[in-house]
Amino acid sequence: MSKEQNNKAIDDAEFFEAEAPRPLMRELPPATPFPVNALGSILGDAANAIHSKVQAPLAIGGQSILAAATLAVQGYADIKLPTGQKKPISNFFLTNAESGERKTSCDDEALLPIREMENILREQFDAAYPPYQNDYTAWTTAKTKIVNNKKLSREATKIALDALGSPPDQPLQPILTCQEPTFEGLCLLYAIGMPSLGIFSNEGGQFIGGHGMN
Repeated sequence: MSKEQNNKAIDDAEFFEAEAPRPLMRELPPATPFPVNALGSILGDAANAIHSKVQAPLAIGGQSILAAATLAVQGYADIKLPTGQKKPISNFFLTNAESGERKTSCDDEALLPIREMENILREQFDAAYPPYQNDYTAWTTAKTKIVNNKKLSREATKIALDALGSPPDQPLQPILTCQEPTFEGLCLLYAIGMPSLGIFSNEGGQFIGGHGMN
């Protein structure tokens, strides 16, 4: 290409404008509206009521309602899959929202019946625990007497212990929810508490990065 042709090609070329840097995080498209009607009349009305009272996004209240409802029923039924397998009605819910969007307030409203149930269980526990202590003390005293009775043969000791029976059952701890348990603490709570528990943490990152997940 001659000098004249080269200059002409440069003159005829379109002006190139460098593309601006692209942001590392792109704008997300608008989210699909939360399907509150799919919750039915009871749960749907509750989600709408929380939305109206707390003034938080409807999806946050809907998540709280689903989590509370899961806790309410997971101890009473299982789900049967099309394959025939049975699975527990246990779910995991994660709400990702900005600080100040009232996630905790939505949980508090949805868990209000759970708190009321815990109060009822607490009253029952407080009434049942003193008689249990007396029963347990009487049982341990009787067992000690049997074991320490040197006049009894091995067979007689066994017969006496069989007649005494097992120690009395301790009343279950009136706890239905916990925030940031460790694995060991959760196992202990299942041993002495209710067979159905809900973990509700106000700070998911703090729970996932805390002692419970180490």
